[in-house]
Amino acid sequence: AAYRPALDYCLRSIDIAKQHKNRFQEALSYRALFNIYHNLKMNDSAVKYGVYSLQLTEEIEDTVNIATNYGNLSWLYMDLNQYDKAIEYGKQGIAAGEKYKDTSGLLVALNNTALCYHRNGNDEKAIELFSSQLAVAKKVERKRSIVRALINLATSYYTVGDKANLARTSVELNDYFENNPKTD
Repeated sequence: AAYRPALDYCLRSIDIAKQHKNRFQEALSYRALFNIYHNLKMNDSAVKYGVYSLQLTEEIEDTVNIATNYGNLSWLYMDLNQYDKAIEYGKQGIAAGEKYKDTSGLLVALNNTALCYHRNGNDEKAIELFSSQLAVAKKVERKRSIVRALINLATSYYTVGDKANLARTSVELNDYFENNPKTD
């Protein structure tokens, strides 16, 4: 029930954006609509609006949001257990994040793509991407991404039985929490 007002708001926002020919706002609203449908597990609609948002974002050359759009689609297809498609969107998100120097979108794409590799049994590749995520997150001091990367690295190290790196990562995570009691 809580999603109904958000859904109505998004649909009104799309109508207004179209009336005013504001394609940036339209793409933003479609991205929000994607998130609502994804959270509601209405996957057909989530795919439709996620892809449409990405197409519109690319058409208007909104380089700030392209990587995030790809990362979102990677997340959706991972939830649908379509790992090949999820990884392909994730790779495109990583490339866009690097190309346009979009740290936020890059972190989303790295996290989601690495999770796909982990869930698909390729922990070596997951570790490589989670390590990249950690390096980028530390560089920009994005606390939530640092914590996610460390937790996911620990999980992957556990999965492959790498006790030394698991111990090192666990200590680093513990130290991080001790030195950063509040993570956003």
